[in-house]
Amino acid sequence: MKLAKKTSNKKLKIAVVASEAVPYSKTGGLADVAGALSKALADMGHDIHLFTPLYQFIERKKHKISKTKKTKITIPVSARFETAEVIDIKSEGVNVHFISHEGYFGRDGLYGDKDGDYPDNLERFSFFSRAVLEYAYAKKIGFDIFHVNDWQSGLLPVYMKTSYLDKVKKDSASVLTIHNIGYQGRFSQREWHKLGLDYSLYHPLYLEFYGAINFLKGGITFAYHRHTQRKFYRPKNRLAWTTHCACAWPICMVS
Repeated sequence: MKLAKKTSNKKLKIAVVASEAVPYSKTGGLADVAGALSKALADMGHDIHLFTPLYQFIERKKHKISKTKKTKITIPVSARFETAEVIDIKSEGVNVHFISHEGYFGRDGLYGDKDGDYPDNLERFSFFSRAVLEYAYAKKIGFDIFHVNDWQSGLLPVYMKTSYLDKVKKDSASVLTIHNIGYQGRFSQREWHKLGLDYSLYHPLYLEFYGAINFLKGGITFAYHRHTQRKFYRPKNRLAWTTHCACAWPICMVS
């Protein structure tokens, strides 16, 4: 991926939100991009904050992850409340914020195990997106840009423009990068009550896709800007894109 040259002296405050990031966790290219891009942007002088889950296998001692710098946040999930700890470190100029929740992320796998995807992935990653926004609000951090990646953080732009509209900086923008369009975060309509979103958003124009909830579609629909990392995702026409990923937004490619 080619990075654009800095065209102004303005330093931006950017939240990079990724379900995996090198050197902490990895299953694929998303982790490489999230880790490398965060460092590159920090080297350019921007104020970079990387948000990622604190999985069970991440080596706390190696990465100097200590609970001495932590912030507790509580989020409603359906009829109950769940509490996370956000643990802060700084590495190579990047502010790293680990979302810690033993029930959601204290597992050997990121998204599933030998039996398949974790059955509570909707809950895990909707919680992750909301935890990022709650932390920014609690710490009074006015991010200029939220850069989200793939379906796992695809709901964050949705929350920014709906239930968190009054909790984010008014001119904050969101950017969605699609690394692997084959995984879209599709879940049963029956789980909608866990999202904390108005049911009017369960609609073909927003998050509904052939009778299911689609996280990636939500990100594409609500993000200010969206692009793919791979050129072969480019549709030949609007109909092809509609068929493949549920909507007809224009997509910009990064090579």
